Amino acid sequence: MKIFVTSISIFFAQVAFSMELAAFDSAVIENYVVEKERILKAGEYKNARRFMEGDLTRDGVSDLAMLYTLEGIGGGGNNYSFFLAVFEKTADGIKFIADAKVGGKITRSLSFESIEDGTMTFNTKFIWKNDALCCPSGSGKAFYTLNHRQKKLNELNTAPKP
Repeated sequence: MKIFVTSISIFFAQVAFSMELAAFDSAVIENYVVEKERILKAGEYKNARRFMEGDLTRDGVSDLAMLYTLEGIGGGGNNYSFFLAVFEKTADGIKFIADAKVGGKITRSLSFESIEDGTMTFNTKFIWKNDALCCPSGSGKAFYTLNHRQKKLNELNTAPKP
């Protein structure tokens, strides 16, 4: 029951957060995703979009991190990849800073855990030894930080758990 209630809480927090995005901010995010789809010849699975706020630029202002999924990269097929994008909050709204491919169908999936001290922490699931693609049994953590000057996301050491 606790997992179910937590899942519902996360869902409603996600919905509430999505509704709080200003129209300008939503347009920035949509334009970013549309351009990424065009470049990679892919389509976004929009229901998988997840957001988390936290200070990633270390300026005392919460920034926005977004996990999203692109399918059919290269123009088709049933493969998918997970991407992480970071947007800086400014007085005028949000602006894109950096992104990275962080997982995929045969590598790993991620879910937000926290943003603290400029580090994004994710729970991961990955295919372990004899797992079928449908049923990953590996779990662990992934950690990312933002190099604001280079406009680049850096993955720190990950911690898999068999």
